[in-house]
Amino acid sequence: MEELEVIINAFYGIDIKEKNRTRIYVVAKTIFAHFSHTYLNESYSAIGRFLNLNHGTIIYHVKNFDFTYLSDSYLKNGYDNLYVECNHLMVEINKKNLNIIEAQINYHTAMISSLKFKITKVKIKTIN
Repeated sequence: MEELEVIINAFYGIDIKEKNRTRIYVVAKTIFAHFSHTYLNESYSAIGRFLNLNHGTIIYHVKNFDFTYLSDSYLKNGYDNLYVECNHLMVEINKKNLNIIEAQINYHTAMISSLKFKITKVKIKTIN
């Protein structure tokens, strides 16, 4: 989320972690919450902790994003521009996540093989 924060802060010229309820901050936080939840698979709680906001606020931003996108041209234009700018970031993050998942699968596959071997040894001992 740190990389996304840098991109959004630079785009809007603000610090999205700052406590401020002006439109530019609300729009930036809404876009950040949407990107983080939708593309980075971050939980509402994790996003809330990152932005120092209640997770209920994050749920509100994410759940209302589609309506706001259609009805608010300021948010829509910002989102569309940031989507193009952040697309490479999302691809790289998803590649990293895929590598982590593949490593976890390999680890668990090895553990399963080891347990199968141990079960076989126990079965042989009980038969003898």
